[in-house]
Amino acid sequence: MAKPDSNNKPEDLSPMYEESHEEWLENPRITVSLAGDEDLSPMYEESHEEWLENPRILTFGQNDNWVPGKYKTPGAQVPQPIGYHRAKAHEITKPVLAFASQVLRISNPERLPQSHVIGKRIPGIIENTPVLAQIEWHLDNHPPRPAEGYGPMEGPDFYHMGVSLYMPDFKVGFGWFGSKVAHSIGHFASNIVKTAGHEIGHVTHSLQDVEGAVSGVIKHVPIIGGPIHSILDKTFHLAMAPSNMVVAIAEGDSRIDHAVLNSLKEQVKEFQQLAPYAEMIVSLVPGVGQGIGAAIAAGVALSEGQPISGILKAGLMGAIPGGPLVQAAVETGVGIIQHVAKGDRLDFNTLEQSAAGAASTALGLPSSAKDALIAGIAITGQIAKGKPIDKALTDGAISALPVSDSAKRAMTEASSLSLELAHGANVITAAQHARITAITAALPPTNPLHNNITIGLDLMKKHPEKSQSIMQASLHSGLGDTLVSMGAQHLPPEVQKGIKSGNALGSAIVYQEHRGIALSKVTGNLIESGIQQSKHHPVFNEARKLAVTKNSTHGFDYANGLLQHKVGMFDVITTRNSLNQTQQHGFDLAASTRIGTVANPKPLTLSPAGHAGYAISLGMRSHSPNEKVAMMRTIQQNPSATVGATLAVKEVGVDNWFVRLLRALGVRR
Repeated sequence: MAKPDSNNKPEDLSPMYEESHEEWLENPRITVSLAGDEDLSPMYEESHEEWLENPRILTFGQNDNWVPGKYKTPGAQVPQPIGYHRAKAHEITKPVLAFASQVLRISNPERLPQSHVIGKRIPGIIENTPVLAQIEWHLDNHPPRPAEGYGPMEGPDFYHMGVSLYMPDFKVGFGWFGSKVAHSIGHFASNIVKTAGHEIGHVTHSLQDVEGAVSGVIKHVPIIGGPIHSILDKTFHLAMAPSNMVVAIAEGDSRIDHAVLNSLKEQVKEFQQLAPYAEMIVSLVPGVGQGIGAAIAAGVALSEGQPISGILKAGLMGAIPGGPLVQAAVETGVGIIQHVAKGDRLDFNTLEQSAAGAASTALGLPSSAKDALIAGIAITGQIAKGKPIDKALTDGAISALPVSDSAKRAMTEASSLSLELAHGANVITAAQHARITAITAALPPTNPLHNNITIGLDLMKKHPEKSQSIMQASLHSGLGDTLVSMGAQHLPPEVQKGIKSGNALGSAIVYQEHRGIALSKVTGNLIESGIQQSKHHPVFNEARKLAVTKNSTHGFDYANGLLQHKVGMFDVITTRNSLNQTQQHGFDLAASTRIGTVANPKPLTLSPAGHAGYAISLGMRSHSPNEKVAMMRTIQQNPSATVGATLAVKEVGVDNWFVRLLRALGVRR
């Protein structure tokens, strides 16, 4: 190929899009540039619009680390994304090509010269598979050059902006949003969560449907195990203490709708795909209540669910319904709280350069309102992380508020007092009491800070031993509520709800970090507890013997100990992901035994080994196909366990995929 001279590099590529979509996508020579030497033109019989308008096919979200102009030299090589490979011919399906076309349309909203767009990455979710589009230099003659008299596919090759498509190196299923685990494992994890901590052998009839899902009736089975957080160390509880106190203050003013909060807690027990999860974030979370306290309560509930960091990587922001402003509102909350959690030194200038700053700018707020919103959200992050107030950031936002000087002085005094109490003793001095009284006197009763202080004073009377932490939390959260409400007051209602959702989601990420660290510290205790459970319960002892045949007792014991407690989806996924593939097999055997013994009665005719095979077979049904095959082959190592598995298959009765699998393995007679 002859290298073009620099005069052939068009800055305006808009003529590319004047031709019809069909002319471009149906041209096999264009297809060759994306998919090797295979003619894929038959894929394009459907209209382009049908694919783009189906929200279950495409979800877009731009990356936040793109630097304009970094690869502006024509032909500069953009690094291949880690964990991805360039799409092969068989991977370029019709919706994938539709995604590529849409990327070209949305990749340059800044209207930069094409050379400055090179390097931008735009992730998408297509039929539950992540796809990454990367803007790169392409050297060919595909685009028309009207000024030079060339139409499509005419003239010498030249450098121009193009889209390269990348697919993940592993088969990703969004059961765990980005983990190397098959799609249906998310439903298996849901069953684990529902049965963990419940009494074994209590039910008189099966609580699983034909496909293996555990019904809601499980909540009537007695709980005999305590919540997993009850065994976590002091560091975890200290980190959560400020958030718990702020929630208590919100409850004191009836700002939390417990019916909605309980509904949220139930929903996070169920595995959800990306789109339904995004819908839950913007529809249910804001209904939990008003203020930072309600956002934190919702965040604690969300932290029990699927790992949020993985959901974000899978493109959650692009899946948020409601339009760009709502998405920007959610991203503002998540981004700022993550900055706080990482320990970044925040000021309004540095935040302007971040993705969170860009998102807040997109809300179109005046500078003073935007700064108030940023400072208020930062306070949510400080509380979630267990940090004291950032006085410089908070006071900077207060100084620009359109309120009286006396109100500004009162709020600034509140930030000073909050900082003092964060580092002080457990009692409040008479002088500090006087300062608190002066703050409330200077603020109107409608001010959230005034309200929080009043509630805090009432709580102090009931719990004088906690007076310092109560008032510190009252001041801290009250300032946050005031700043967020004043910053967001002129935004549309749906965008305000988006800010609440972002606050909750951001704080939930922090809580999951706390929880993940704490879980890693009790691994040994959980394994020992699992060993003891097997010693005292015959069915688990026999199931453990099956794990021995695969050298996977470490994972079996870990799961067996963990699931004696009430756990969340995050706990299950985090502990399982910490294991290698061999030990994950043991984990799954123990989890299937738990599901099968809690959600189903024991057949009277089976031995303990037979009961183990029976329980595992019923418990595994919602798992991924590969893992079901692996566990059934393990069961086949023991003739008595195989008898139990055969009985389980007969009881299922329906000639579904599970039954056909077991018949192929020789289990079903």
